[in-house]
Amino acid sequence: MTHGLNALARLSAGTPFEDIWAEKLVQTLRYYGFDGWQGADGWGPLNGPIFEVDFSDGMIAQFGDYRALVSAPTPLPEVVTAPWDGDVARLNARAEWIWRHARQEWIGFYADRWAGFWGKMMTALHAAGKQAVINSSWGRAPFEALYRYGVDVRKIAATGVDGMIVESVAAGLSLDPRPSAADPARHFDFLTMLMLTRACAPDLRLIFLHNVHDICEEWDALRHVPAVLEKEIWSLANVWHTRRRARPRTRQDCGFEDEPAYAPAADGFLACLGDGITPEEWKWLRDRWEFSFGDAPARIVGATLVWSDELMDAEVGDFTQTRRPLSHRLLFELMTLGAPVGATVRIKDLDAATGPLLVVNAHLLPAEQWQALVDYDGPVLAIGGQPSPHEGERREVRPGFVFRTFPAPPLPADLAGLIDSRGYWDHMMQRLPAAAFLPACAQELWEMVMPGVSFPVSEVCLALAELADGRLRVAIKSKQWLYCKPEIDLGRAIERVDVVSEFPLVRIRPDGSKFAVRIPPRGFVVADVTWR
Repeated sequence: MTHGLNALARLSAGTPFEDIWAEKLVQTLRYYGFDGWQGADGWGPLNGPIFEVDFSDGMIAQFGDYRALVSAPTPLPEVVTAPWDGDVARLNARAEWIWRHARQEWIGFYADRWAGFWGKMMTALHAAGKQAVINSSWGRAPFEALYRYGVDVRKIAATGVDGMIVESVAAGLSLDPRPSAADPARHFDFLTMLMLTRACAPDLRLIFLHNVHDICEEWDALRHVPAVLEKEIWSLANVWHTRRRARPRTRQDCGFEDEPAYAPAADGFLACLGDGITPEEWKWLRDRWEFSFGDAPARIVGATLVWSDELMDAEVGDFTQTRRPLSHRLLFELMTLGAPVGATVRIKDLDAATGPLLVVNAHLLPAEQWQALVDYDGPVLAIGGQPSPHEGERREVRPGFVFRTFPAPPLPADLAGLIDSRGYWDHMMQRLPAAAFLPACAQELWEMVMPGVSFPVSEVCLALAELADGRLRVAIKSKQWLYCKPEIDLGRAIERVDVVSEFPLVRIRPDGSKFAVRIPPRGFVVADVTWR
């Protein structure tokens, strides 16, 4: 169990806490003249994962009411329903039974409760002319938000919430001494979290919260890792979602008439925290914001990740039973290995997409959605688990459609009793494919996107976009703690390379299809390539 206020609790008289909170919240906002409320940490989700936060008698009573509404076939046993009477062992036994035997019901219960809580907040606040935004679930992608923290992003969006503050905090975690926090893949972990949240909730206002500094929590990306910070700002502003042209969003109606309409994954940003910053530092930040949120690309040169609500729902049961790697984990591991993925698209909007598609955990797609991919006019790489004994088995579904499989993982002896770490910075236990599998998939994507491209994947990753005048914008992002000077081969004759970021100042001289450029430690360089 964990300490903290439970916003979903009932008071001793049976009154839901949220009813009193909504009334007092409106009074407070009116009194101080505030425009609205940010439901930050603890206001959806609670301060910890749902397998340990609150198994009190009151929450069990609410769980019983929920089960009655969804017509649960069997009653809860006495180990769950008997009062715990201050006996911690009895409380732990209750929690263990629920997580072993009623996990998906417990997840659904929390998802409904948070949707109900935020529905009441939005009704009260909008009636008073106020707004509210919710924080993302400890920086986790939609699946983990649901499975680990009991928050369904789709249901929250349906409450009418005015936006979500997406905690994209990789820069701060890069300085964190906790084990596994400063994972080299963390940049792509949070970047893909933003991408998947946009795909899951395409019409919800998303504001990414990027680390600047925090004098209270005692870290400072602005002064201690500025190269990491500027890479984060640019990256978070330059991932995209493909939508129908009838529904343009910010940064112009992105794309040409014969191309998909690209909408940025984020509608804006917050700097955490914005105090104690000097005028010179504000200028430094403003210059990078303006550069990062500049002109939209004409075309993303990369694969588009396909999102399916049905796949995510199926993943809850699949992950519980098999611990196959999560879609989010597969995606960010692929991108850490250099896979060119720059946009998302919902599967119902495939007709707005062009170019190669990527589908992860494709074995969970419904038959009609799988057929939509088969009918898609373009390359597709599908990755999924199958009961095949052949790790990395590759087959062509049709010309240009490749399906790569990994076998079902060997299960722990007591899978139902497996308890994940409570920290959001720790990954849930997953059995990833063999070491050679994901690099092969990343290379397969490059062959679909832009054959002939090569670069040292141990040092850098590339993000490519075509500009309106035909030039190729190349962002080169370093994984190294030291300076590196990778050689990039784009597989096509280059006339000139112009650096458009602030570093380096030395002119780049291409050699045929190749060029080399010096990259700051864990930073990035953006250059525009003119073809010969």
